[in-house]
Amino acid sequence: MESLKSNKLNRRNFIVNSGIAGGGLVIGFNLFSSFKKNEDLGKLNSNSKKSEFNSHIKISKSGDITIFAPNPEIGQGIKTTLPMLVAEELDVAWKDVNVVQAKLDREKFTNQWAGGSMGVMLAWQPLRKSGATARQMLINAAAKKWNISPSDCFTKNGSVYNNLNQKYTYAELVDDASKLEIPNNVKLKDPKDFKII
Repeated sequence: MESLKSNKLNRRNFIVNSGIAGGGLVIGFNLFSSFKKNEDLGKLNSNSKKSEFNSHIKISKSGDITIFAPNPEIGQGIKTTLPMLVAEELDVAWKDVNVVQAKLDREKFTNQWAGGSMGVMLAWQPLRKSGATARQMLINAAAKKWNISPSDCFTKNGSVYNNLNQKYTYAELVDDASKLEIPNNVKLKDPKDFKII
């Protein structure tokens, strides 16, 4: 799976749009970016092509976390595994990440299928990266509220803490986080620190 590191997942592969589905923090990405080399994606706006982003993670104002996923579940466990990838990087409980099945849309989804044991392999980097991006944006929002460095913050169980053990829940931070710049580089967890995957 580590061979997918060659995918150029950078800030242009992500979007933040606080206006989608009632607000909150929405991070969009192309779940199938490993099929395309040098994919050049921009931020989602009213002029964006429908096919630019085909999946997203949303953290609502109530703290609900949802993955919009095009791959069907036919017993292979993809709807179990995808939330695990996001939960790991976002520092939330696996049970707290919901998956919504996308409707069939051949224009928007280039590869809306199940087969070949490819689902997790294709989702490994994009979902982890989007979870880590959301986490960093929530940290940045909390740090700004506390007027401290993001490096003085950490996450645990769906909240951001500072060194004084003060905390904000993700639900309390999503509006502020949705107004911030997307981080250029986010660090994925070291496998030795995995708790879920």
